[in-house]
Amino acid sequence: MLYIEAKGETSSRRGSERYGKPFDSAQIRIHVAEAFYKAAEVLSKKPEEGEVRAGMALPDSAGHRVALGRIEKVVSELGIAVFWVRDDAHVQAVSIWDL
Repeated sequence: MLYIEAKGETSSRRGSERYGKPFDSAQIRIHVAEAFYKAAEVLSKKPEEGEVRAGMALPDSAGHRVALGRIEKVVSELGIAVFWVRDDAHVQAVSIWDL
């Protein structure tokens, strides 16, 4: 079973103050931290059926790459896949296991 925690690049709530505006570095760090925590939580559970894998889908932006780069070694050691999603919907997967 594969679980993916996905984060966006801006607020999805119409009418919110941040709607359509890119996140700042603090917000990006929080998004990456939340995605990492969720992936670690999934990996900590006992699988109901078969193997459990976790991944994070993040916007392919410089800010997200910098934030993830700070914890990249641990992400890899835990076997958490990273899916970099571009604005044109192209996805680059980085994983130690075959996708």
